[in-house]
Amino acid sequence: MGRAGALSSAQLLATVRPASTSVGVRPCPAPPVFVLPAPARAASPPPRTAPVSSPRWPLLLPPS
Repeated sequence: MGRAGALSSAQLLATVRPASTSVGVRPCPAPPVFVLPAPARAASPPPRTAPVSSPRWPLLLPPS
């Protein structure tokens, strides 16, 4: 029975590996969807880096 338990655990691990792989494959197609909203979210990151890039923003604003 001990061997059967080891085999079952091995099977579970083998099952978990393919499952995680399939799950990883699904997220891949998902990123493209997140890339679309990314532009909207991109506006949020600037505020956080605004203090660091604040001196650069004024320079970029006049030319634009």
